[in-house]
Amino acid sequence: MKGLPLSSQAAGWRTADRAAGRAAAIADRPKAAGEGVRQFRSGVRMSERDRLTSTRFLAYGGVELNASTGLVRLYPEMHAVLLSSQQAEVLAVLIDRAGNPCCREEIAAAMPKSSRPPTMAQIGVVIANIRNKLGAHRVLTGAGGWWLGASDAPCPPAWPDAISFGGLHLDLPRRRVWVSGRRSTIRLGWQEYLVLRELIEAQGMPRGRNEIWHAMPAGARRARPSQVGEIVYRLRQRLGQELIITGGGGWRLAGRIEDEAFSAGASDAILLDPTTRRVALPGRGTRVCLSAQEAATLRVLIEARGVPLSSTEVFASTPAAVRPKSALAISRIVFRLRQKLGPDHIRSSRQGWWLGTAPARLLDTSCC
Repeated sequence: MKGLPLSSQAAGWRTADRAAGRAAAIADRPKAAGEGVRQFRSGVRMSERDRLTSTRFLAYGGVELNASTGLVRLYPEMHAVLLSSQQAEVLAVLIDRAGNPCCREEIAAAMPKSSRPPTMAQIGVVIANIRNKLGAHRVLTGAGGWWLGASDAPCPPAWPDAISFGGLHLDLPRRRVWVSGRRSTIRLGWQEYLVLRELIEAQGMPRGRNEIWHAMPAGARRARPSQVGEIVYRLRQRLGQELIITGGGGWRLAGRIEDEAFSAGASDAILLDPTTRRVALPGRGTRVCLSAQEAATLRVLIEARGVPLSSTEVFASTPAAVRPKSALAISRIVFRLRQKLGPDHIRSSRQGWWLGTAPARLLDTSCC
């Protein structure tokens, strides 16, 4: 089958992608119990189990496979080829091996029994058909078996309409995300896609639940802003807990460059990032996370430049949004700060509190 050239248009499913689009839509919607098998396209059938499973994409060495429909994208040629179910299963095994040779027995053992050919010799026939469709230079052969012709580290797919930040690459037309260091892509639901797009467009800056909720279209968002946290939880489960960080009044993607600024200046000074409420201390490799009130109080003490401040003065200088109910609560906030940062960094006397001998400043994140 000849490769199908892809259109450069960003919106809509292309001609070669309509089977994948219909299959993905069926996989995403709820199914009634006992719903039978349907025919989506000549030669493409999906069972009940396949349609209830989320669409899975595998990628390696410029080959991206939709394991649900058998549609293969070739990069950088930007061509699409449709494989049979048996050919797709064999190619999925080769992609999973990531450039390592795989013999007939290993391929047959990794395939589902329903797709396994009757004899081992027919594995070679299936691979020959794959080489004819994808190109002999992509599927190499040798004494150890067959392997894909790219043994380097996985690279992001060459998506023409994608945004990226912090090792995440989001394909806007198809709602697929590629995570740096992985060989597969993940297709997101509409709400997950909208939330992740907002976080990527923020480029590492925190976004609160109200901001994300108002940025979503009215027909696609949840009923209340408080339910945005459920969508973020699902994103963390699918992409990785470490990629989405809580702080600064919301969520942000990992990968901001303030870590470099921390490491450059934290050796001799106390650095406070007012956006994420993290503090770098001299001689400590880890950052200390503060609450909103603690960060506001520490900021007031930093801006005082060593001048003692009483609880009334700190209370008056604290922003109203994070100010405690009374000036008497300032002492409890300072007590928590001294526990987290150390009593040497915050001194006290009858005149009030001030920072110790170590210099302290706010981290400038305007260039991040």
